[in-house]
Amino acid sequence: MKCKYLAFFAALALLASCSKEDAPDPKAWVHDETLPVPVMFSMPKAMIQSKARITGTSLDGQRVGVMAVSRGSGSWETATSDLVLLCNAPATVKDDNDGNAGTLDFDNGNTVYYPMTNDRTFSFYGYYPRGAIQLSDGGGLFTVEYTNLGQTDILWAESQATELDGIQGFNARYVRNVEQNHAGEAATYLPHLEFEHKLTALKFTVQAVGTPVEGLKVRRIIVKNVPTTVTLWVANKSDSEDGKYSGRIFGGSDRGDIPVLNSTGSNPNVPVTATEMDAGEVMLLPQATYNVEVETQINNGSVQTIKGLTLTIEGGSFEAGKVYGYKVLVTSPSKVKFVAVSLKDWEDGFAGGTPEDLQIGE
Repeated sequence: MKCKYLAFFAALALLASCSKEDAPDPKAWVHDETLPVPVMFSMPKAMIQSKARITGTSLDGQRVGVMAVSRGSGSWETATSDLVLLCNAPATVKDDNDGNAGTLDFDNGNTVYYPMTNDRTFSFYGYYPRGAIQLSDGGGLFTVEYTNLGQTDILWAESQATELDGIQGFNARYVRNVEQNHAGEAATYLPHLEFEHKLTALKFTVQAVGTPVEGLKVRRIIVKNVPTTVTLWVANKSDSEDGKYSGRIFGGSDRGDIPVLNSTGSNPNVPVTATEMDAGEVMLLPQATYNVEVETQINNGSVQTIKGLTLTIEGGSFEAGKVYGYKVLVTSPSKVKFVAVSLKDWEDGFAGGTPEDLQIGE
């Protein structure tokens, strides 16, 4: 009986040994050109979610849309084709904190492979938040539309291959050469999505000037008559050395008033005290001027609407990827002053200096 058990366990050990020896090498494609080459990424950088606005240097856990397209002759399609390797593929960013490749996990769990033919080179695009992708009638422009602007942080990224050892990429031949001859620099040469902000951020705080008025609060700060719908050009076939069109963002015909929000919703009711209080922030299509209204109220009395404040940047426009901080200094229910302040999040819009104080009211 013991012999039977010994034979049984010996067989199990042999099977385990064989299974280890027969386990496929995940990098066999590096030297075996009969095997397909998987699409891999180096670390996608830009921003950890913090409320609505994205800050930091990582997108860990966020779901993005990914495009991989070739600019060969012919039209793009909304499905996989000779010119479209990935079309709005949903992927979750997985940050391993050291820049290793393979930090985008596609939702279906399947590995995506480059074509075996090597007759195409592909460009990669990513955007956030992922939406419904649209293809232009001419088949050369992928876009996505966002509505209800104000609390949506829109990000976009692209990755174009650098010629390496006389090989153009991205394709199977290019990636195989990276792994064979530049493995230590894979994070440099593999597709790398570094996201950038496409909107401007305005951030507001509230503080009393002098002795606070008892019961006084700021009900709302409203940005007036701005685009509430925008369209992002995710990938454009017309990109060339003479001009880049991918990554552009345009306002739609829908315009309206966008209230600044904070954790208490669309009616913040921020108390006006000697202590500076957060009054929320808003993300908008970059433009030269923003018109703002402030609503104040004492307890449950009548609402005072202070109009006519214009926010401008001397010699230019508000820029994408920059946050502009304003302190609302409140003297009375009908008198406020906006002062530009410095912020540490994103890139400070006033890093090069602040505009003069803007006085409105009495």
